[in-house]
Amino acid sequence: MEQILDIYHTRENYLIMKKIFTLAAAMLLTLSSMAQEAGHLQFKGIPLDGNYKVFAQKLVQKGFRQLDARDGIINLSGTFLGQQDVLVSVNASPGTDVVYSVVALLEAEATWAKVESLYRGTVEVYKDKYGEPKSQVEKFSGDPRTDLAKLTYLKNGQCNFITKWKTAEGEIYVFPVYTGGKYFISCTYMDKQNIKAQHQSLLEDI
Repeated sequence: MEQILDIYHTRENYLIMKKIFTLAAAMLLTLSSMAQEAGHLQFKGIPLDGNYKVFAQKLVQKGFRQLDARDGIINLSGTFLGQQDVLVSVNASPGTDVVYSVVALLEAEATWAKVESLYRGTVEVYKDKYGEPKSQVEKFSGDPRTDLAKLTYLKNGQCNFITKWKTAEGEIYVFPVYTGGKYFISCTYMDKQNIKAQHQSLLEDI
């Protein structure tokens, strides 16, 4: 678990995760406005709303264990999608204490076959709940011809496999990622209302 926590304790990987959140937030802000505000996206049945520390405590009440907290991020460990000791990161909107995103990292064995199998299996589970995805991209930045080459492409950030669901409450992304010396399937939840609120706060500062 200490090795997994290193994902968030290095500047490089912190910036990687920050980039993921920023890109996802930009996508959310391009959605057209709705006549009525929807509710909040949920993770483990808990709405992504309110203080991120309170949200994390609700996960603790569901059996998760808090590992550490820093810079508006609280890391926990618990059971998710049938896998134990899954690292879950609860993230506050920049400059506030409001939770706006949650990331769960499902660890995969270090072979492309295992990574791809876990990725596709996870996608199927999400389809059961959210239906067909809004978009799905599965390509490499090149032409890897062996499983070992595909794993290397993923390790080098040249694997663009990502499935996205869009709901009235926000967006969910499922994709493989290599970080901290390990391979994971990332399940990223982005709440629409809190992203919009953060954007509005920035506009008011101009």
